[in-house]
Amino acid sequence: MKRIIVAIPHSHTWFWTQTCIASLKRNPPQAEGFEVAIVIVDNSPWSPAIRGICDTALGDGIKVIPNHKSNKFHASALDCVVEDYEFDYLMALETDVLALRPTWLQWFVNKMRPTDFAVGMWHHEQFVNPSCTLYRGEVLRDMMEWCKNHPDPN
Repeated sequence: MKRIIVAIPHSHTWFWTQTCIASLKRNPPQAEGFEVAIVIVDNSPWSPAIRGICDTALGDGIKVIPNHKSNKFHASALDCVVEDYEFDYLMALETDVLALRPTWLQWFVNKMRPTDFAVGMWHHEQFVNPSCTLYRGEVLRDMMEWCKNHPDPN
């Protein structure tokens, strides 16, 4: 079966992470023909805020992992998921994104054409907002491999 990982970088906030996960509990991520898992990547090991998920019923069925990168940012958290999980699609969510209807993930999957690398929401600043974007897994793995083979920052 195909697989989608919903990846959510978390950082030192109780409210936003709990609100995001509560919306996913009300409107679970599901798409026809896909197994879906939610992975929260903790970017703030110094903060107790992740306990708002781990120590409550909100954490049931959700995998919480530490960001093993030296820099603890949204992008490095997503890199951890790309490196450590097998998936066909990665849905990147930030904690201030809420699922408002049961068909939300299916909508993104339906929009993904065979030639698309990603499907996201248009942002008021004239770009696709990466805080709620479905990425094709093979493209992310190819990009990760390219970056590892081209470490020169220029």
